[in-house]
Amino acid sequence: MKSDRDLDALEIADKQSATLNLVSLGEVMLRLDPGDMRIATTRQFQVFEGVGEYSVALGLRRCSAQRTAIVTVLADNAAGRLVEDLVLQGGVDTRYLRWLPYDGVGRSRRNGLNFTDRAFGVRAALGCSDRGNTAVSQIRSDRLGCNIFECRSQVASYRRHLLRAVGIDSAGMELVNSAAPVSLV
Repeated sequence: MKSDRDLDALEIADKQSATLNLVSLGEVMLRLDPGDMRIATTRQFQVFEGVGEYSVALGLRRCSAQRTAIVTVLADNAAGRLVEDLVLQGGVDTRYLRWLPYDGVGRSRRNGLNFTDRAFGVRAALGCSDRGNTAVSQIRSDRLGCNIFECRSQVASYRRHLLRAVGIDSAGMELVNSAAPVSLV
């Protein structure tokens, strides 16, 4: 039996033959930056897209010209379309972006917001996230209409181990566990 540390079990395609070099699964939020002001006292914000999984895809796209994509779900409203536009401007592929209907007030689903004060001197950066009922928190494999994971047992086991290590929630684990044999490469 191979251990989780046995990377020989992974068959990684070379860059030229791969359709995508990286696919990230997770939320893309609107990040609102008050610049040199504080969240509580500012009257204007700069808007960016962000959050860890997406930032990895964006960084690889921009810094090393890797072909990357994001698997995410957004509420279908103006804020969601802004997120989509920012992702497209960053060059990250949106083929796995899915939309859920918006109810007009965000009771059933909405798009996440993140407010971040910059660090100054010895004061660390301060953040405030507004993530309740986000569309991506309702992600299910049947809503994606696609499956991006290969279903080789060692690879699936290794991915589950990695996803648990980085804190993927039960919805993300459901997606990984329901993987069917499909390959991007």
